[in-house]
Amino acid sequence: MATAGNELLLEKKEGILTITLNRPERLNALTDPMREAMVRAFTEAATDKDAKVLILTGAGRGFCSGADVGGMRSGEAEPATGVRRIGLGWPIAVAMRDLGKPIIAAVNGVAVGAGLGLAMNSDIRIASDKAQFGTIFVRRALATEWGLSYLLPRIIGPGKTLEIALTGDIIDARQAEQLGLVNKVVPHDDLMKAARDLALKLTKGPALSYHLIKKAVYAGLESSYIAQLNTEASATTLALQTDDHKEAVAAILEKREPNFKGR
Repeated sequence: MATAGNELLLEKKEGILTITLNRPERLNALTDPMREAMVRAFTEAATDKDAKVLILTGAGRGFCSGADVGGMRSGEAEPATGVRRIGLGWPIAVAMRDLGKPIIAAVNGVAVGAGLGLAMNSDIRIASDKAQFGTIFVRRALATEWGLSYLLPRIIGPGKTLEIALTGDIIDARQAEQLGLVNKVVPHDDLMKAARDLALKLTKGPALSYHLIKKAVYAGLESSYIAQLNTEASATTLALQTDDHKEAVAAILEKREPNFKGR
């Protein structure tokens, strides 16, 4: 299924919803319609029982080269237009974080600016060996967006964050892996297979547990140790009441693979 004038492609198969940014001629630079379509896609995925895991990727050579800066040269864009662009990035980031389902970023090429934001707001990142990463906001005399000033220091530390944010330097896939920006790097031609293999594995798991784990992990980034123990206790109390937990116990006792139903 295509949305936003074919600029965003949605494909659902075997419990996996693949969202593909589809402006390959512009390295998938984001337009306003694309942002609006992405908010809808992530929001609707939350209640779509057939979408258990999401993959986010880009068509062609790029993952996402950031915002489409056409018409943003000095004197050509109304101030409200710039504010609108920033305002449309915020809901996407929040929708991704709030979604109680795993999001895998399959980073096939350049992921800079808003593209880096999309990758970092995903839960797991698999990169092609041709992928490149950077903040680049400083190159446009802008501040960081998409929650990167929150996410990057927690993933790679404040020193490295400031280095790449202040210089606007681009790093390659192997450097990104060493820093911990991505979970792993695979040969370019194997990228989508690696992402789909992981997604398919996750579709067989207990959906409510995913929701509780994701919520707890992100809460832990800004919580005290004792508060986090309480969060885990509450989550475990909920999980113990699910049919999936009972199925997991039965499967262990019967020495078979569990058949989770997501309830």
